[in-house]
Amino acid sequence: MAQRIRRSVPMAGVVIVAAATVLLALPREAPSTPGAFQAAQEEYVGSDLCQACHEQQADTYLASTHAGIDWSTGDWPYEVGDDVDISCEACHGPGLRHAEMAGTQEPGFREAIISFANLPPGEGDEQCLTCHTGMEAQQHFRFSEHSSVGVGCADCHSPHQPLTVEFALAESEPTLCYQCHGDKRGEFALPVRHPVDEGFMGCSDCHSPHGATNPVALSREGNFTCAKCHLEKEGPFVFPHVAAEAEGCTTCHQPHGSTTPHLLTQADISLLCYQCHQAPFGLALPSFHREDSRGVCTECHVQIHGSNLDPKFMR
Repeated sequence: MAQRIRRSVPMAGVVIVAAATVLLALPREAPSTPGAFQAAQEEYVGSDLCQACHEQQADTYLASTHAGIDWSTGDWPYEVGDDVDISCEACHGPGLRHAEMAGTQEPGFREAIISFANLPPGEGDEQCLTCHTGMEAQQHFRFSEHSSVGVGCADCHSPHQPLTVEFALAESEPTLCYQCHGDKRGEFALPVRHPVDEGFMGCSDCHSPHGATNPVALSREGNFTCAKCHLEKEGPFVFPHVAAEAEGCTTCHQPHGSTTPHLLTQADISLLCYQCHQAPFGLALPSFHREDSRGVCTECHVQIHGSNLDPKFMR
């Protein structure tokens, strides 16, 4: 016999679920407001009845992060009986009408419950954001590029995923991201690259998939995303390289992958420098520099990211 959703989780499992809930920054209590798209019927039937038909989904739910939430504490729109576990209906809405129509396939049977697979783009997201909108990581989602092109929560997350799957992702990074961002797969295959495919870092180490206040959804503003790993380049310096401060690391570097050392945007370092250090568009080269000599600028200007000793970055 299948286990009951409410009472079947062993005490050790409860402890593990609760701990993982904290680690993944998911809510420990039910939301204070109801879901955005509650079904019309005003009665909850309890998850035990849901389990009678949806046994496989119930089994996977028991191993998920969401199973560690006490849904009885929510301020729900309709009365919840004292002995009714609404683990399923907290997200899928009151299920009495759906249950009464079960097996009949009458018109409106599937519409009587919230099925995330059948919701129009954006509506399922609102149901998730009932709980998750107050979290810093998700607060920009409604205005994110993902949301604007119809990529919703269920496209990347599977809420019934077991605790061992980080952030309840439908697939792991970067495979999940490559489904849309195929061009980045090619960049990470170049000879010089950040070790994403090797598993040492992920897309979300640099980007906030739920949106941010910068154009490419970096997890931190400006150069601070890069400085999380490249601390020695962060500064502040007494003599900063203005290009890095004004335009950022990507003025000189390709962030994903490149065919040049140090992920530089130009194979010839001198040509890269000449993009700024060339009259009349920038700072003119000193007279003793020969433009056609193709010397490597960083052989002399060794502290090119900034220096505390020399305004010319020579030490």
